[in-house]
Amino acid sequence: MQTIYPGITRFPFEKTAAEIIETLGERDFSVPGIKVRMVSPPRWFGKYQVVQSVESDGFYFRYLPEIAIDSRVFNVSHLAQVNIPRKELHLYPNDSDIVFYLYAGNDWQKDQNRFKRGLKIDNCKRNRMEKWYLK
Repeated sequence: MQTIYPGITRFPFEKTAAEIIETLGERDFSVPGIKVRMVSPPRWFGKYQVVQSVESDGFYFRYLPEIAIDSRVFNVSHLAQVNIPRKELHLYPNDSDIVFYLYAGNDWQKDQNRFKRGLKIDNCKRNRMEKWYLK
């Protein structure tokens, strides 16, 4: 199965993330302490795969794949999320602003998975939720 690597970069850290993926690919995506999640889109199932996320104790990043319109190849269009402990960036494929979240809770060990993978709801009071981050 052929791996398709990230192609679009607007920010220097996107290039760094792509270089990490390329280095992991040179090692067949098998490096102790780093989890790589691959996906194969239905249309190209079994033929192509892309990196959906890369995770370790010190970082997490996630890509959102798209089908390339002017090509027949499934392409990873952009880095969508970057996490380092207590901080998170959301990036969008167009020229939208980057959204930055900062953990503001009291128990990082308990909250870190929810912070990394959970929804960020701005109106916590109405939804009867404790707000544990700053946007």
